[in-house]
Amino acid sequence: MLSQTNENENENDENVVITDLARYAIKGLSGDKLSSVLIPNDGGVQTFPDDRRFALLKRKSIDKFDENDPQWLFKGDFLCAFTAPELLACFHSKYEIVEDKLNNNGTDDIQRLLTLYNRDEEAISDNEVVLGPIDLNLQSGREELASFFSKESKEELVCVTNKQKQQQGDDDDSNNKVPHTFQFGNTRAGVKNNPGGDTRVVHIVNKSTVREFSDKIGMDLNAMRFRPNIIIDGVEPWKEFDWIGRTLRVVSSGSTLIIKILSTTVRCEGVGIDPLGPNREKVDVPKLLAKHYPEYGPYLGVYASLEVIDGDGNSDDIGIDKLLSVGDTLELL
Repeated sequence: MLSQTNENENENDENVVITDLARYAIKGLSGDKLSSVLIPNDGGVQTFPDDRRFALLKRKSIDKFDENDPQWLFKGDFLCAFTAPELLACFHSKYEIVEDKLNNNGTDDIQRLLTLYNRDEEAISDNEVVLGPIDLNLQSGREELASFFSKESKEELVCVTNKQKQQQGDDDDSNNKVPHTFQFGNTRAGVKNNPGGDTRVVHIVNKSTVREFSDKIGMDLNAMRFRPNIIIDGVEPWKEFDWIGRTLRVVSSGSTLIIKILSTTVRCEGVGIDPLGPNREKVDVPKLLAKHYPEYGPYLGVYASLEVIDGDGNSDDIGIDKLLSVGDTLELL
């Protein structure tokens, strides 16, 4: 039997590499693949900028939501991949944060532009634009998005976001001065594990696990089906479940960008539809996971929080953001 020291050495010998990064600005819509992400450093936990910043809340659930003091809500209250996977898989979205430093007021303007396309498996770039670009920073843009999906889903919706201003008394219609401190995530992992019940987390999927699961069921599954923020490779299947409660360091960032693994991810019927191919065969992913991996049950992926610290475990250089990139390697601490 290996000693604890040798076990740790073997763990760190694995070349855990980040192969993909993605942000999902609107809960339930498709993600934008990114080559790198600038992780803000304000001394607390973080997620990807604007990840799940907006959501389509069912009008009948509006009394549960306070835009000035938002609290975590169950995904059944939203139009999302859990409640309408077939509908949302029919659309491809593109989200851009555009900063204009040359406006007439001498201040920075930020636009959060969403463009929605009909999904075509063959050539997304040639697809028909069905909405946008609209600016979700503006109330008018959020109303336009809610109106579009209310008609598509035949259920009245409201596009919601955190509107608590950094500066009190700001009556600007835009959302420019609102920090991204609330996330419309599917999980309570952040609420349960982060300081102060912070909702912000990232979702990590191990490509090796998806490959092994694909082989088991005889169907090639794309890791993006599971809506991860970070896809890793180079570690054996299911090893990520052993990391619960442990911390990984992003090697390229020195010792300052860390990933704290919080919990495993329970899967729902929402991942039964391939978001990159909605016309393909529907798969009962939770049932198949429980059948082939009874020791794990219907779980795949892990939730984690991001944090910038110094070598002593304290907040490091507040205000100096850290870059997370495709190709970065991770070290288990």
